[in-house]
Amino acid sequence: MRRWFYVITSGMLAAVFVMGGCGAAQDPAGISAGSSTDAKSMKSVHASSTDSRQALSASSAETLTASSSCSASSTGGSEKDPSAVRDPSAVYDSVSGQSANPAAVSDLQLVCETTFNGVWDGDVTWVDASYQQLSFDETDYSGPLTGTDDLSSEAKSLLSRAADTLNRDVAAKADSAVEDLRVMAQSEDEEPAPEGSDPYYHNYEKLYVQRADASVLSVLSLTDVYSHGAHGSVILRGCNYDPATGNELKIDDVFTDKNALPDIIAFALTDQYPDLILFSATDSRDTASLIREIMNNTDSYGGLQFTLDPKGVTFWFSAGDITAYASGAQTPSVRYADLSGIIDPSFVPETDDSYAVAVPEYVPMTITDDSGRGFSSFQVESDPATTEEGYDAGARNITISVNGQSRTFELPGHYAPDYYLITRGERRFLLINTHQEDDWETVHLYELPSASSDGVAPHMVWTPDDTDSVNDTGSTNHESSTYPSSTDTAAHDSSDDGGMTAEYSCGLYYHVLLNPDRFLLSTRSQLLGTTVCANLFRLDDDGNPVAGSAWYTAAPVSENGIVLRETRTLDTASDRSGSPENLTFRQAEIPGGTVLQYYRTNMTDSVDFLTPDNRIVRIRVDNSGAYPQTVNGIGAENMFTGIAYSG
Repeated sequence: MRRWFYVITSGMLAAVFVMGGCGAAQDPAGISAGSSTDAKSMKSVHASSTDSRQALSASSAETLTASSSCSASSTGGSEKDPSAVRDPSAVYDSVSGQSANPAAVSDLQLVCETTFNGVWDGDVTWVDASYQQLSFDETDYSGPLTGTDDLSSEAKSLLSRAADTLNRDVAAKADSAVEDLRVMAQSEDEEPAPEGSDPYYHNYEKLYVQRADASVLSVLSLTDVYSHGAHGSVILRGCNYDPATGNELKIDDVFTDKNALPDIIAFALTDQYPDLILFSATDSRDTASLIREIMNNTDSYGGLQFTLDPKGVTFWFSAGDITAYASGAQTPSVRYADLSGIIDPSFVPETDDSYAVAVPEYVPMTITDDSGRGFSSFQVESDPATTEEGYDAGARNITISVNGQSRTFELPGHYAPDYYLITRGERRFLLINTHQEDDWETVHLYELPSASSDGVAPHMVWTPDDTDSVNDTGSTNHESSTYPSSTDTAAHDSSDDGGMTAEYSCGLYYHVLLNPDRFLLSTRSQLLGTTVCANLFRLDDDGNPVAGSAWYTAAPVSENGIVLRETRTLDTASDRSGSPENLTFRQAEIPGGTVLQYYRTNMTDSVDFLTPDNRIVRIRVDNSGAYPQTVNGIGAENMFTGIAYSG
């Protein structure tokens, strides 16, 4: 669908059009959204990008360039390697001997980071722009963390080629879009936006991983583009790649009978959006014909946009694709069971009742239950909280809507949230990962009502904030600022008082959540220096995060570690294979000048260091909650050099 957008500049009226979809060339001035919902989405992505830009360090993923453009999961796209044969089961069996399963390779520590590619000239922002890239965390977690020995390099290679292709496609498309915007922004009739105001031109792209296993890397791309017009556009694209070959998957690669899809999608739209007035209702086409035209006309429409998740296929229609853009986006979902004989069976995973998918803000979604007889309409959005006088309150208002029932939660001191929809059997949760001004991250969990729970609003399960939160009964609940620090489960919902005492919280820190039974959360310890720490977590049946161990693996701010000033007798252990709680220590002299590398910490009063000969040295801090910290009555900085604190 050609989407015409008029760009009004000083003394000039220009009309340009965009061809939607991953495979089509996309003019940055194209319009595919424009409702109040989409305007909020644009603000959300803009705010998220700006916030992330402030928070990100030089560790952002390296900008990749390529001449190819990101293509739709349709009939166009990256050139295939004719010698590559797709056999996901063979590739997967070489690693673990298991069949394709969404959770089976989710131990891969997939990371999604932001790269900035705007056009700046001193304090002048001509084009503000960013996009995201997928990579793998190369940190060796096999030693300090229990149960991570299967994080093999062979497993990572399953998805690395697919991620590399995705990254090249996304980067090339983003760079091309920014160049088009730069030409428009720096035209002779254009002036930059005043300092302190939003830029007149921007292009922000975010990635939402839907599924990552041996069969497919499936990612939703949301691009918010604005070119100094009446309003911008939000473009939804499905990007699907074959881990076995690294090639993009076209619609013919995934569906054995694509001609049956329009009727199925038309039924899903009618069922899941009963009040929607489609373009087909105002012309001679029926809904299936409209969808068939989109599917077959990749030059104008960009093809049919879809992603695969562990339960089914979601078809993504940006605002303006099939109905008036004021109606927003439509995202009908179809279960694999309803696509039998139409989808290639190799893309249908084994039944898995525990998984997570990333979801965007302001985009309505459909959650179909296992029976296929019921579904929930779901949407999440956030806005800055304001005071009665209209000033920024330094908080986010998160509104979760399910089946027409909404509840708003205020998260003080948080911004740039990321969202994960988690399924555990018949129960569903929303995990929100938020950022704070000092680069700390925290997660918050909410349970969503089922499809049959009419009139029931979402309720809070867990928040690490030391703030008062309102539960479903309207009473307040004082939550404590931590997570369970051992394998003991801790029922901690909005009707219970907090029972945790440690003063830290955890976040995903760019890691992609795929498996709620096994995922990494990170935090920072201030014991003997600021240390980034990680632990394996799982969600219990009630949606509470439970740490696998009381000990967190540590990565130091200072890669040189700390240095012992003079020879001292310290507790040492030679066997690194035992659990931290059951090590046998003996006292030994450690020479002055010995460099001690951070290894792990219990976050309260002890840190394990490694000596150059790989012995463990356990240092117990006398007053971990105070400064200066002391060890055996000696000031820590009088005992060691190189202690570094941050944030």
